[in-house]
Formats: sequence, C-alpha cells, structure tokens
Amino acid sequence: MLLVLLKRLIIYITSLAKSEYIPSAKNQEERFHLIRKFNLLVEANFKIEHSVSFYADRLYKSPKTLSNLFAIYNQSTPSQIIQKRIILEAKRLLLYTDRTIKHITFELGFEDVSYFSNFF
Repeated sequence: MLLVLLKRLIIYITSLAKSEYIPSAKNQEERFHLIRKFNLLVEANFKIEHSVSFYADRLYKSPKTLSNLFAIYNQSTPSQIIQKRIILEAKRLLLYTDRTIKHITFELGFEDVSYFSNFF
C-alpha cells in the first residue's frame, strides 16, 4: 500500500514540476513582446536617456530581469542596444548633416564633448 501511495506521489509531483517549469508558448510570446517594447522605448528615448534602469522602470521590470531576458534570446545586452543606437545616430548626424561635434554631443544627451568622444 505504501509503495502505491509513493508512486502516486512521485507521479503527482512530476506532473506539477512539468507544468511549472516548461514555458508555454504564451509565456514565450510575452517575453518576445517585452523585447520589442524595449526596442521601441529605446528608439523613442535614446537621445534623452542612456540608462537601462530608465527603460526597465518604464516596462515595470528590473534591469537584471531585462538582462536575463535578452540573454535567453541570445541578444545583445540592453546597455549594448542603447549604445549601438546612440552610435548609429551619431554616425548618421556626422555623415549627413553639417552640425558640429559639439551640437551633436548635446543633441544625443551628452554633457561633455570629451565624454562623447570617448564613448564614440
């Protein structure tokens, strides 16, 4: 009798564990949607905000949660995505406008030209 109860317990615990730890398609879609939201926020705010914590607050997540999420999908880290977008915009402004470096520096949210130069 004890052996039968033990087998039932093991089967029950195994089924509970599988239902808890196997990600559903809906859960994966929500995660991917969160990455899209992050990218849209970066696109809208990269000139003003350069910190991951700003974007994490807007998405109601912690910066660590965002980093883990991007790691799951083998993406660049959130800070790398922000930096890449800033660099892309800086290149665009340098190549296709007549603006000075100083003007571009302030337009991209940097306060010091030397800091922007080191960043770039």
